[in-house]
Order: sequence, then structure tokens, then C-alpha cells
Amino acid sequence: MKKRLRNEAGVAMVTVLLVGAVMTVVSSGAAYVTIREFQSGQDDRRASEALAFAEAGVDRLLLELRRNPNLNWNRVSEAGCKYEPIAIPKGDLGNQRSYRAYLTVYHPDLAGAARLPALHTWKKTGDGWNTTWNDGETLCTDTTRPGPPPGGPQVPQYFAITATGEHPTATRVVRQVVKIGARGFPIGLYAESVHVQGGNPTASNISLVTPGDVEARENLNFSGSDPYYKLGDFWDGQSMSIAAPAAVHARGSIYCRKQDCGNDELEHPDPLNCAFNNGQSQWDQSGGGGSLTGVAKCPAWSGTPAAPPPYSSFSDADLANATPKPALTTQDYSNLKESAKESGLYCAVAASWVCTTPSGAYSTNGNITSTPPGVGNNFVAYFDFPSSGDPFSVQRTVTWKAAVGPCNLDATLTKSVVMVVRYGSVDLTGKDEIVGAFFAPEGQLWLRGSGGTVKIEGTAIAKRIDFGGNAEVTLTDCWVQNLPGAAFMAVTPQTFSEIDR
Repeated sequence: MKKRLRNEAGVAMVTVLLVGAVMTVVSSGAAYVTIREFQSGQDDRRASEALAFAEAGVDRLLLELRRNPNLNWNRVSEAGCKYEPIAIPKGDLGNQRSYRAYLTVYHPDLAGAARLPALHTWKKTGDGWNTTWNDGETLCTDTTRPGPPPGGPQVPQYFAITATGEHPTATRVVRQVVKIGARGFPIGLYAESVHVQGGNPTASNISLVTPGDVEARENLNFSGSDPYYKLGDFWDGQSMSIAAPAAVHARGSIYCRKQDCGNDELEHPDPLNCAFNNGQSQWDQSGGGGSLTGVAKCPAWSGTPAAPPPYSSFSDADLANATPKPALTTQDYSNLKESAKESGLYCAVAASWVCTTPSGAYSTNGNITSTPPGVGNNFVAYFDFPSSGDPFSVQRTVTWKAAVGPCNLDATLTKSVVMVVRYGSVDLTGKDEIVGAFFAPEGQLWLRGSGGTVKIEGTAIAKRIDFGGNAEVTLTDCWVQNLPGAAFMAVTPQTFSEIDR
């Protein structure tokens, strides 16, 4: 009996040892799994952070597109082709966390890698870029990418933003495809009312659009064809590839002297008026116009198209079609103001003028006779008056005589200004060339020469526009191709992908 108990005691000891071993293995396995799960959770967290950093890079580049005056259409549309990709500086988030992002052209109709330009040795701003690397590639030679001809900002194109987020132990890469093109803002001359004070002002290759009236039409000389607007922008159902002849498009009335327009001093209701600019006035439209079906062209008109348009009326629908987004938004003004503060001319005007440029404080009383110091080839000049007060007063008028230009189809050489005068007016005068976009949304925009012919190339938008002197206002294909990204171009997100997954 005692012997059997001793044998059973031995068996029990072995059993205890085996159970202990099994429990040790189980505990070790559980600890290992727990540690691995913890590490996996840490890896997932770091990967999620890296993904968030990459997404921040996308957002930062989108903001750059909306604020940087040097990122005009010509520069953006050749990113990764003629010009290096558009990149932002490395975003340092501390503790070895960062993001990088760059934009290139993109062609969704091509296969695989052919949708993007080859970067070769380029990795970031400052690296060498060879303009011939992608010369023969379809995505660089097809300027519609995709879309109907002709190309240009009127036809939105596809672009890709590639962003990398880095964590000390994780890296994520994402790609945001966007469409960029003209946002439907007025291009040319736009105001609630327009008046010609006298002199001999000319408007070449540019359209005047207004929801109001135009006075003294006989003093304003139009010529040429608009490089931005097509016939279909002003006349429903007409061609979207044939340029619209430069003319007046007024939702209200077009006033002119009796000898040209009769006792009512209105260009319309007679459907066709041939009194001005060798018959170019056959392309004028107003709220009093009518059908031109079966009407012969003006005898002196020798431009293209030869026949008159289908009607000389200008309806609310026609106005909305030509200028679907007639005003800047609060965010647009905020972006332009920040751009002026960072790299342009910014003036806060209250009891006195307080102005800054990249070179420091800038002294002016509102009379700008030379380009401010430290600004780049393309810059924003922002004049910030208080919201209360008379925006048409002399005390709130900025006189700009500084030459800015010329426009150049090479995006690295072109020069321009985006000028904003809030709650005030601007007088573009002098006798030099001024290339840019000019905004006085609450005030008056004077366009007049002083001591010579001032040439204004670009877009002018105000509450009221007054012409006078020897002002020459023109719109060129060069300006359209260099359409400022700040305010004028819309960026519309398309597809988003995590390209490292």
C-alpha cells in the first residue's frame, strides 16, 4: 500500500511539472501575442499618423494654388512638362515627422504610368529639371488632357497631387487628382455701370459686360476679337470655338448721342446699330435689343464672323452664362490679403497709410509711381480701407502709375499685379503698361491716360468703371494663358487614393 502511494506521488509530481510547463508555454504565448498586438497597434497608429501627414501635404499644396500669384495657368498647366513640378517646402511637424507634396499634369485616359510625367532625378524644389524629359509624352503634348479643343483655362484639365507623410517608423504616400480651370469669373471689363468721360479711350480684343447701363458709347472705340470669350458665351446656341468680337454686353441700356442713336439716345431698341467702330457695334447687346434674324450685317463691318449675331438683346440668362461667378468670395479676399502680406504690397488705411512689402515698411500716401521693393514678378497689391465711409471719395482713391509688365508666354518671365482696393477706388493712369487684374468691388475704377497713352492689359472689375483720356485697355492671349491662379482658377477634387497600398 505504501509502495503504491509512493508511485502515485511520483506520477502527481510529473503531472504538476507538465501542467506547469504547459501553463508557462501558454502564458509566454499570450504575452508574445499581447506584445505583438501592442506593437501592431503602435505600427497602425504610426501609419495612421503618416497618412494624416500626407493628407496635410495635399491640403497645404491646395492652399498654395489659391494664394501664390506666381502659379498662373501657364505655369500650372506645364507642371512636370515644360516646367518642374509645383512643390511646397517640406513640412516639418517635429520629432522627425514631416510631409512633402508636389503637383504635376495628369491624363486619366492614358494607361498606368503614362498618366504621369517621368520625374527622373527630380525629387524636390531646387533639383534640376530638364524641359525635354517629357517633350514627346502624350500627356504633355495633348493640352486638353482631356477635353474639347481649344485648350487653355476655359477647359479644365486634370492634375495629380502626390504627397508623402513620414513618421520615424512609417511612411505613407497618397495621390489626390484634381481638375483646375477658369472658375467662371468675369474676364475683361465688368462693372455695375460704365461711363466714358471723354478723351479717346480704346478697348481692343476685350469685352465689356455689365448688369447695368453704359453711357456715352460713342466715345469708346472697340476693335478686334476676344481671346477668352466665344460666341456661345454671349449668344445661346452659338459656337464655343469662334472668338466673340469685342463689344458691349449690357443687361441695362446703352446710351449714345442723338446723331448716332436717335432722339431716345439709346443704341437699341433698333435691333441693329452700325454707328460705331466701322460696324463693330453690330455685336453690342443690351436689354433693349431684339432679334437679328434675316438682318444683313453692318455695311462697314469686315471682321469675323461676317454675319451679325442671332440677336442684340442681353437677358439675365445671357449675363449668367457669361459671368456665372461675378464676385469674389470672402475666402478669396482673405487669400489675396494673406498673399499681399507675405510677398506683395499690403496697405491698411485708416487715419494714415500703413504699408508693408517683403523689404519692410513702405511709405506712400496712395500715389504709387514705381513698383514696390521686394515684390516678385507677379504679386498682389491689397489696399484695405475701413468698411464705413465713401468708397468713391478722393481720400479713398489709390492712384497707380507704376509700370508692371510685360506679359510673356514664358511663365518664368511674365510680370503682373493682382490689385485689390476694398471700400475704395483706384485710378489707373500714367503713361506706361500695367498688366494685371484690378478689383474695386465697392468703388470706382478710373481707366485714363495722363501725359500719354496708358496701356492696361488684363481684367478690370469694379462697382463703376469710368473711361477717359488716352487709356488703352486690352486683353491678350498671353494674359489669358497666364490667368492668375489667385481668385481666377477653380480647383475641384476628383479621386483620392493611397498609392502605397
